[in-house]
Formats: sequence, C-alpha cells, structure tokens
Amino acid sequence: MTPSLRRIRPVTDRGSPGHRRSGAARRQEGRGATGSRTGRGVYLGRAGEDAAVKHLEGLGFRVVERNYRNRLGEIDAIAVEGETLCFVEVKARRVGAYGSGLDAVESKKRGRVRRAAAAYLARFGPSPPACRFDVVEVWLDSKGRPERVRLLRNAF
Repeated sequence: MTPSLRRIRPVTDRGSPGHRRSGAARRQEGRGATGSRTGRGVYLGRAGEDAAVKHLEGLGFRVVERNYRNRLGEIDAIAVEGETLCFVEVKARRVGAYGSGLDAVESKKRGRVRRAAAAYLARFGPSPPACRFDVVEVWLDSKGRPERVRLLRNAF
C-alpha cells in the first residue's frame, strides 16, 4: 500500500475521524432533495449504506470515509482496496422495485460524485493514488433488511 493511502484513517461511524459536524449539517441529514424530511426513505438509505459498508469490509476493503461531503457533492463511502482508492455510490432498492441501482446513478449524479472525488483527491497533491468509481446495489426486504448486495467495480 502506498504511504499516502496508509495515512488515511478509517472512520468509526459517519464523517471524518475526529470531525464533529455542525448543527446545520446534522439537521440537514435526514432531509430529502427538497429539504423535507423523508422518514422511511432516510431509514432505508441508511440501512442500505450500512449493508454496503459491511459488504465492502467483508470483501477486504478498508472503509476510510462515510458520507463525505463538500460543496461540490457527496460520496456515500470512500474505501481502499489494495492500492486503489474507491469512491462508492450506494443505491438501496426494495426487492422487486423497478430498475437496478446502477440505472439510478444518472449522469448528473455521476458528475457530482466525480467533482467531489476530485476535491478529495486534491489532498494527495500532485501524485494522487489510483482510483475508481464503484456502485453497490442493495436490495432490502419489506422490513428494511438487506436481502442481496452486489458490488459493481468501475461502474462509471
């Protein structure tokens, strides 16, 4: 593992290590795109992200960030696999829902993730590590429990 990737410390729950989010950021969590609370959708999204992180760790990834945000966008998880930094978008779906999680990552969303990733990579200076963009699809049962999880490497 390259020295720059070794320096990244894993997170224990949400956000950066040792980082305390502002009250505004905590209030915004749990709000949908329109700013309204989405209740069940937030719960399912969190359940999907938790299942995705558990799946990644089971595959040998080291998750170093969750819900990384900057003014350019958000990345659900940032993980290290071998010598590669992986920017992971998680898409949770109910079993039987229309379309795959990958289909839901439209070009606008991919652009936001790429811009957020570029800002994250800037911390490595002129020689950032190799990176890729993955999608983790999570299918949840009617009670919000993960039924199936699939990792799509180099998804976009």
